[in-house]
Amino acid sequence: AQRELVPEDGKPSRRFRTCALVGNARSLLKKSHGADIDAHDAVMRLNQATTVGFEKHVGKKTTFRLINSKWAQAYTSSNKLQLEKDVTLVVSRTDWRAFLRIAGKLRHKRRDVTSMLLSREAVNSAGNTLRELKRRMEAVRGKAYPGKGSPSSGWVGTYFLLQMCDSLDIYGVGTTAFKEKVPNWHYFENHRFHSSREFGSDPHHSFALEHEALLLFHREKIVAH
Repeated sequence: AQRELVPEDGKPSRRFRTCALVGNARSLLKKSHGADIDAHDAVMRLNQATTVGFEKHVGKKTTFRLINSKWAQAYTSSNKLQLEKDVTLVVSRTDWRAFLRIAGKLRHKRRDVTSMLLSREAVNSAGNTLRELKRRMEAVRGKAYPGKGSPSSGWVGTYFLLQMCDSLDIYGVGTTAFKEKVPNWHYFENHRFHSSREFGSDPHHSFALEHEALLLFHREKIVAH
């Protein structure tokens, strides 16, 4: 029963002409990108982000949801999280055994939902790319970026879609929210992350780095940001 959950060669089964990656930044509420986002051939959203009530800003079409291991577990146990019809859940930052348990539960719960595992090698490759950019950009910048440079879900999603899409438009990822003194990350909730390590002295991610890397990608016409 589990063999059908394992891809034969690990390669994406489809390519898309136009893709959109929709992050969770509150800056999305300042614009009405919904119709533009929904016009793409494929749309990826991150973790538990809801579209209900925010369609004007973020659209409603969802082809992929990139979820980490925490949210993968949540999707197997909760019926309150938004889970669109025929969506593909791309599970990252977990191993095969945990993925097979999660995928089996989701398949029993929702036959229309497809589960994929984003391999550790793929996540590491995204991280290695970001760290090499960090090294080169710091040499030009003349000072270090804060954070350890571990790739965020937005960066991993960007790397994933660049392998599958002829063009990629990015919304609500790598914004300047990291500059706020009391950051409120998500457009769909009012919780402020006062205690997050990401805004302490030893952040795991480097949002400033990812922001400027995506601006560089935009300038080089690798993505539209």
